[in-house]
Amino acid sequence: MSMIQVQEALDKILCQIQFKGVERVPLGQALGRVLTEDVVSCINNPPLDNSAMDGWAVRVSDCDQEGTRLRVVGTGQAGAAAAPPVSHGEAARVMTGAAIPEGADAIVMVEDSEVDGDEVLITGPARPHYIRIRGENLEKGEEGLPAGVELTPPRLALAGTMGHATVPVIVPPKVAVVSTGDELIPPGEPLGENELWESNTHALAGLCLRLGCQPVRFPLVIDELDTLRAALTRAAEECDVI
Repeated sequence: MSMIQVQEALDKILCQIQFKGVERVPLGQALGRVLTEDVVSCINNPPLDNSAMDGWAVRVSDCDQEGTRLRVVGTGQAGAAAAPPVSHGEAARVMTGAAIPEGADAIVMVEDSEVDGDEVLITGPARPHYIRIRGENLEKGEEGLPAGVELTPPRLALAGTMGHATVPVIVPPKVAVVSTGDELIPPGEPLGENELWESNTHALAGLCLRLGCQPVRFPLVIDELDTLRAALTRAAEECDVI
């Protein structure tokens, strides 16, 4: 009987694996799993205009030259209410992620400023692009992750950013990992004459995990027909692939 090609062998195996269904799992357990549905954002990201830098929320028209002095009207922090509105000749201290106060249209980095009492001396440029616009990353309802992708660490972070604590994924196929041979014994046990420590199932189980499958390691099987037949029958009953 002639040998078949690797791809043909894979096709024969894969065509017999049935879809196992869908389950929702927490993000912490979803690494390497495959999405079954598009995941959309629950919110606008960012949810509001906010500062990309620690510094000062200002009006560009007030900072057309270095050495400008502006009156400090308040402070804004991430997760808190916006600083008071900024009028002509004023600035508000803002931390990264802080909401942009009304009237401001640019940010001056803290490195480009000097505080002098209740005023701030602007020593560098005011940059409108240091303001992150509401929804510029993702709008509410926008797809962030399509169905069919593998959940990598960055994609898990994106799912969390979009507001999802769990994700719908394919139930992984169970793969029976069976090692045979009279000469094999489990690693760590004393070696007898002509015996070897069994190692392949550890590698094969690891490969299954990396491919998103659930490996099921079976006990070592001796070279005896009925014993082998019984082990493979059990594996076929309990798992999807041997």
